[in-house]
Amino acid sequence: MKAPKKLLTLTATLVAFLAPQSAHADYSLTTMVTFDGTNGATPSSGLLVGKDENFYGTTREGGTNGIGTIFKMTPSGRLAIVASFNGHNGKWPSGDLIQGQDGSFYGTASQGGNRSGDGVVFKLATNGNLTALFSFSDYDDNGGESPDGFSPYRIVDGNDGNFYGTTARNRFGTGAGTVFRITPSGPLTTLATFDSQAEPAWLVRAVNGRCYFTMAKLGFRLAPLATLESVRKVRSLGTLVQDRQGGFYGTSFEGGPDGGGLVFRITAGGTTNLVAFDSTYSIHGRGPRELILGRDGSFYGTTFAGGDTNETPPVVSKFPTRLPDGSVIYPKVYQARLGPRLDFGTLFRMTPHGVITTLAVFNRTNGCYPAAGLVEGKDGSFYGTTTEGGVGLNPKGTIFRLIVPPSPSRTTR
Repeated sequence: MKAPKKLLTLTATLVAFLAPQSAHADYSLTTMVTFDGTNGATPSSGLLVGKDENFYGTTREGGTNGIGTIFKMTPSGRLAIVASFNGHNGKWPSGDLIQGQDGSFYGTASQGGNRSGDGVVFKLATNGNLTALFSFSDYDDNGGESPDGFSPYRIVDGNDGNFYGTTARNRFGTGAGTVFRITPSGPLTTLATFDSQAEPAWLVRAVNGRCYFTMAKLGFRLAPLATLESVRKVRSLGTLVQDRQGGFYGTSFEGGPDGGGLVFRITAGGTTNLVAFDSTYSIHGRGPRELILGRDGSFYGTTFAGGDTNETPPVVSKFPTRLPDGSVIYPKVYQARLGPRLDFGTLFRMTPHGVITTLAVFNRTNGCYPAAGLVEGKDGSFYGTTTEGGVGLNPKGTIFRLIVPPSPSRTTR
């Protein structure tokens, strides 16, 4: 399937740089769980609020076999491992879980399976049985090229009862992957194959029921699966979220004027960059992850690094030197900083127009390096995971809660 040559224009307009605002005093960040290996380790995906109002997620390491777990956390913070990966049913889960109409949980693992270990779509049944619905392989049964691709990303549920997803590679590793459809019982159909200049990433189901996805290297692709329209270069893109007017908001982990990543908006009129993150130790962070739309109409998200709360050291001038022309040079000596720089990530809120506020900063003890977005709980708080940090002798990531102040626009469901 070839993409049409119509190319939407990526505008260079930068609507709003990071506003000089620090962490909001009314927001409270608490650690609910610290992973230590025995209860899982290194969660790199977000959380799902299940139909039973508990939180579900995965860790890439830990568990019985050290290659990942599926866990459940109650709203009070009690954690239990629901299943451990064993290689046959997957290894190193990637992407968020989704809960099907049958109550089972579905997701992807980047490796493992019953073919050549190139990843799976897995199913966790309501009885706790974890199985591989489909095992990917770069080779078919005759040793030739497989049309399925391998190393799947996360899946989304379609309005037809099926699931849709992408793979990272195909063509014996030289190709850029595929888009696939899989039923809850397992049969998989490859819908599209990408050339070597592309790199498919996350799918999102839009309010119109169609699936849209992002592309790295070639840039952002916003399209129904049958159209594949493209927008030019934006690197390292995350998934998308729609606002109430139907526009898409997304993030770029890298790029922008200062190299720290972007938040952008896509509408029928084109693409607008809303926020440019600084690549230094800025309190606002750098490397934004995916956004979610809160019930109050604002967007909430995380940055993977940054978040330095120390003020810039004052400059002291001494020992002036007079030059032959009569001018004077005052050498600048920077005073030592009080404490280390923080570079562990942030939590932020953004208005639809790109005004951003840092709500909390990670400091390793409360977690560090969040690699996924947030989920809004029934209580109006935001929950998420960090890949490292926590308390105890062997911290390997956390589950955190960001408590938000009550307001008329934030009501619980």
